[in-house]
Parts: sequence; structure tokens; C-alpha cells
Amino acid sequence: MDKYLAIIPNSISPYGYETIQILAFPEGFTYRFRFDEEWVEKTLLHKKDLVDKEGYIVLREFDSGTLYPIRYCKVITFLKIGKIIYIEVKLGRVVPYDSEEKHREEQIVRFNKTFITFNSGVIKSNPTQEDMVPLVFLTNYECEIRNEHKGSDIDEEMESWGNILSCFKKIDFFSGVQFIKMIKVEPFDSKIGNAAFRSGNLELNEGADYKIQLAQFIPKPLSVPGSPTNIKIKSDNRTISVLRGEQRAVGKYD
Repeated sequence: MDKYLAIIPNSISPYGYETIQILAFPEGFTYRFRFDEEWVEKTLLHKKDLVDKEGYIVLREFDSGTLYPIRYCKVITFLKIGKIIYIEVKLGRVVPYDSEEKHREEQIVRFNKTFITFNSGVIKSNPTQEDMVPLVFLTNYECEIRNEHKGSDIDEEMESWGNILSCFKKIDFFSGVQFIKMIKVEPFDSKIGNAAFRSGNLELNEGADYKIQLAQFIPKPLSVPGSPTNIKIKSDNRTISVLRGEQRAVGKYD
């Protein structure tokens, strides 16, 4: 029985912008993918036992065909409506690439070679500047990327996030694109505990005022400085959302 579900979005609009959200959410949050059935392995179209299936999300750089595993996940729902497949997942750990650039590059080369070879019976094509087929399939290949040179004074999740984004500096699609991650939400009143990420929600204390700390990373800055981008915080008594102009313009495509 295949152990993992591989989900592979491409670095083309609008799908490439999903990567910003996938990497921004804390562990335990949910995310929903949408694929036309032509991109899903045929044996999965009517499969009933995918709930709780472990998996991982792999960004595919469209121009080169290079694959970048970015995050582990677990399937919550796998639903076929007409010719559209909806896959909702619970996001797990960010893939912990090595903190040294040389080792990261070796990890990417090794993953691409072994992943493609291991799944050669399933992957029908992975040409550069063309579509890969399929983009969703089952595999027994285990993603074993580890950080052997992590810093002792850096938060592990933030270090993994930064290491992945450092890999993206070669991807033209992300030129000038800002990645944002919510680090913590603190109350102005120190007697009130910090907001906590639990079960896909940010739990706030009623009546408290909070300050939000964000991290920003531009993996491939423009050679000519662009205009500043406003970051807007949208909230009510239940949720907090971070919105960027580019993301609102693209929107969710389903």
C-alpha cells in the first residue's frame, strides 16, 4: 500500500501564489487544493480511503521542471465534484532544508533524481517549460530532507521557513514577491497570555488588544526597487488574517 500522497502545484499563475499561503500558515492549519481530474492519478479518482493519508507538498518550478518539497501534510478530505478534485489537508512541518547553501543545493538535486526515478512508473512526463503529469499521486517514496547544520539560537520553524525561501532565489516567478509569516500575537497587557495556534485556529482572549509580529522575506528582490506594499490585518472576534495586495488581486481560483 502506498504510504504518501504527493501534491505538486506549479510555479505559474495563479497556482504559484499558493506557495505563499502554504508556507505562511502555522502547523495544524488547513489548506484546500483544487485540481482538474486530468492532473490526478487515475486510480485516485474514485478512491475512498485517502482520509488521514500522510503526504507532502512539492513546488514544481515550471521553467526548469525542478521539484522543491516544501511541507508535510495529512489529508482531511479528498472530494470529487464533476471533473474537479478538492483536496483539503492539515499542514504539518515545513520541510527542514539544510542551513548551508551548498548542502541545500545537494538536497534538491538528490531529491529530484531519486523522486523521479522512484516514481517513474507513475510520472508520465516532467519536461521543462511544459506540464508535468500527474500532479497528484500516491507513492512510497519518503521525503527525508533534514537540517544537519541548524543554528542553536534560531527558532526551528522560522529557520526551516527561511531556508526554503532561500532556495527560491533562482525561481523567476517569485521575483519581487514577498513571503509573509505570522510569528506571534502578543497582548498589550502582559498579564494576558499570548494568543495560541491550536487545531487550525488562532485563539484570542475576549476583550484583549493584541500586537502582531510578522516576518517578511523576498527571496528574489527586484534589481530596481519597487514601491512599498501595504500589509493589511483583517480580524474579528474569532480570526486574524494577513492580506497582501497581490494575493487579493489573484484570489482563490475556486
